[in-house]
Amino acid sequence: MVAYTHGGSLPEGACLAAAAQAATRMHSTLERSRGESVDVVNLDVTGWEDGELLRDRVLEAVAGNPRAAGDAALAWHDIIDTPIHSAAMRQFY
Repeated sequence: MVAYTHGGSLPEGACLAAAAQAATRMHSTLERSRGESVDVVNLDVTGWEDGELLRDRVLEAVAGNPRAAGDAALAWHDIIDTPIHSAAMRQFY
């Protein structure tokens, strides 16, 4: 899991396409080198104000079902009301 911020200098979501490509590349590289699927989630936390909720979402993801997220790039608003794995699955379905 990678959390990043662009400091608000760009509109929300401006980096998500590049973050999604990076997550896909990293996921594929790890899968080839380890011989198993590894979740890679990039989180744009620009503007995030609730550190406790972010911590809770990350802990839910780490303690949850491994390999449930695959590769994903999410903005903070994607995970306010839903766990990270659920938000990642929504991108695919």
